[in-house]
Amino acid sequence: MIHGGAGSGDKRKETQEKMLKVIRKALVEGYDLPKHGAKGEDVVAEVISILEDSPLFNAGRGDNKNKAGFIELDASIMRGDDKNCGAVAAVKRVKNPIKAAQKVMNASKHVMFAGDAADVFAEKHGLETVPNSYFYSSKAAPSVQDIGTVGAVVRDRCGTWSAGTSTGGYGTKAPGRIGDSPIIGAGTYAENNLCAVSCTGHGEFFICYAAAHSICSLIKYKAMDGKAAAGEILTEELLPDGGKGSVIVIDNTGKGHFHFTTKAMSWGRITENGKPEVGI
Repeated sequence: MIHGGAGSGDKRKETQEKMLKVIRKALVEGYDLPKHGAKGEDVVAEVISILEDSPLFNAGRGDNKNKAGFIELDASIMRGDDKNCGAVAAVKRVKNPIKAAQKVMNASKHVMFAGDAADVFAEKHGLETVPNSYFYSSKAAPSVQDIGTVGAVVRDRCGTWSAGTSTGGYGTKAPGRIGDSPIIGAGTYAENNLCAVSCTGHGEFFICYAAAHSICSLIKYKAMDGKAAAGEILTEELLPDGGKGSVIVIDNTGKGHFHFTTKAMSWGRITENGKPEVGI
């Protein structure tokens, strides 16, 4: 299952159709990867990379400039079998931050690298880097309110749940500001036989409420399904305090759910029979 952010409701119909076309492409290509031996975490990384490469989403090429006029990107990934995870924050040159996060997870003993150190780490491990101008030179999004963070959740054929999230943060954010997307337990969480969660929205609230982990906890300790758990956290916890956003989750039944408290969200999911469903 994929989300393209919580701010998709204000877009023109033509642009929405383009967004859904990219989401559908990511779903279909992601579904084919395990047939060639890819693990769930690889599916998450590749699917999110497709969204990062599109200027229609606030991740990678479509990112928002901060108040200082440049772009900083955040991403995280987690797999549920051993709860290993990786993240990068405030990177400026990594073409696909989600792949850098995966590299942190698998090629280091740490969970997160930030700023220049994260860019250097990615470059040393062979990941493609680009000038900061790449992320906005071809930007097609009409305004900072119209696009959103991207994410993906997967349960693979080996029974491993994986989740990932990538973003450029909201427009005119302060330099160095880091939201929930690279924070494990806030914007991303996965645990086998339980859930995989990716969030988007007002990141400060998702951090304070440990939103992604809280959703999993409701599934684990109160036997809620993914939709009910997401609704409980977003509607009953965050919203009364002013925090809006959206969530995708694959729960312990293997079903994909979404819930949002914003005007709209873009999403896509593919069932076990390979049928893609997309919508805004």
